[in-house]
Amino acid sequence: MRYYTGVGSRKTPGAIFDLMVEIGRNLAIDGYVLRSGGASGADTAFEQGCDLHEGMKEIYLPWKGFSGIQGGRGIFFLNDLPFQYQAESYASQIHPAWDILKRGARALHTRNIYQVLGEALDKPSDFLICYAQPTNTGVKGGTNTAVQVALQYNIPVFNLWDDKIVERFENYVQKRR
Repeated sequence: MRYYTGVGSRKTPGAIFDLMVEIGRNLAIDGYVLRSGGASGADTAFEQGCDLHEGMKEIYLPWKGFSGIQGGRGIFFLNDLPFQYQAESYASQIHPAWDILKRGARALHTRNIYQVLGEALDKPSDFLICYAQPTNTGVKGGTNTAVQVALQYNIPVFNLWDDKIVERFENYVQKRR
């Protein structure tokens, strides 16, 4: 199996959202399994694209009912996953203010570990695509947890915040039409 992580900002602009849908569809056609987190914005775009081709997906949710999702094909809830202690421990090492996070925020960051490493934390994604504002230490928001895991595992990160990356994926999508 080949996996990719598709995540990013809840405030993804329309043109980038549409591109993510097309990327998700094309990667599903190419046989990639999507790993994402069910949030609005970028996560939803990749999942919509994957679903257009009925592609395989692993959607990791912090709790039942997150984003209104109660279950379904390819849905994994954090409480049902193995290795929760290891995933949470790993997230705590990445997040700079873990000790002040509430339980919900911790669950959101912990699920990001699964988005990159998979259900048993032993099958890293081949690459990560996101849309997130860059910072000096990574990217803004919860997406940074997934990005930091990817970087630690030498997984290529493609941030659609960068116009050159956008152009690269626009070319990928156009070649498929």
